[in-house]
Amino acid sequence: MMELLFALICSNVSISAPSALLPPLNLNATIYLYGISNGPPCLRMKSFLEGLEIYGIKVIWVPLDKVKPNVTEPLKVITSMGLPLEVPISAVYQDKRLKAIVIGDVENLTFWSQLLSSNWKGVKVYIGQRLVGTWKGRTSFPFTALGLAIIDGMGPIALMVFALYMALCKEIMGNCWKRALAFVATASVTRALMGLSLSSIPVSPYYPAIGAALALIILVNALRPTKSLNEALRKFMGFFEKLVKNGASPFLLGLAVGSLGLSPCVVGAFLSASTLASGLPWGQRLVFWALYALVYSIPLTLAAKVIDKVEIRKAVAVLASISLIISLYFLVALQ
Repeated sequence: MMELLFALICSNVSISAPSALLPPLNLNATIYLYGISNGPPCLRMKSFLEGLEIYGIKVIWVPLDKVKPNVTEPLKVITSMGLPLEVPISAVYQDKRLKAIVIGDVENLTFWSQLLSSNWKGVKVYIGQRLVGTWKGRTSFPFTALGLAIIDGMGPIALMVFALYMALCKEIMGNCWKRALAFVATASVTRALMGLSLSSIPVSPYYPAIGAALALIILVNALRPTKSLNEALRKFMGFFEKLVKNGASPFLLGLAVGSLGLSPCVVGAFLSASTLASGLPWGQRLVFWALYALVYSIPLTLAAKVIDKVEIRKAVAVLASISLIISLYFLVALQ
């Protein structure tokens, strides 16, 4: 997955180096420098750090556009803290323990002298010379983020298809609870698997940006509908309606809703959840998406009974507004 880092633009945090020299140090330090082979800030940082090798510091250059890094722990720490992966990234190891991570082109001898000669527990993470936090090796489980599954589960496309399916099923077969359960379970598991796949790649600030853009487009259209977008939505809904009327199985419809039926007005909530889950260890990530599937199914189960009583355009405007706010929040938080 690290190939996605290749397109990252080097950070432009640049600080002038003072004329002072490092004091005599007995360091057993190794610095992994992650960068892009032709990025000026990365090359400046590489030259600066290699100048410190006279003090017993080993520098390992990792050009991400040419090689896959063997040491990925620093990159995982950064994503776990919700920070953007912007190169150059300097990861300081001392006695085989990750000690600090510095994001940006920091050519300040005093800063590096203090960093290399001090001891602390955990991993200090800097953007430039600004300490943004200390990684303790634990990730708090984002239970509150499961609220995003409620917003996602209220997507109008999923609700309308389910309501249509239930209405036709009851008309034809009478008792449809087993089919309804199969529909909801398939849609929920499909959506969770999509999120698990997306959150398995490095976090990107573009996720909430995409969500915000789509939510804004849908919100504007809901307030002042355009013929082209309404026609596209009508055709999209017509596709699902044909599946229902042609007697498609609840599993096939659930699969379609869980994947293709990702409403643009709530995509920001789904992408934001993926952003948060990407920082979790693999085991916790599985638990998160399992719980996400359960929470996602709640609106489908409850709201399908009243969807025919709600004016869809108003519901879309409200959901798009919520998704826009959520996306903008995470877009700012990841900067």
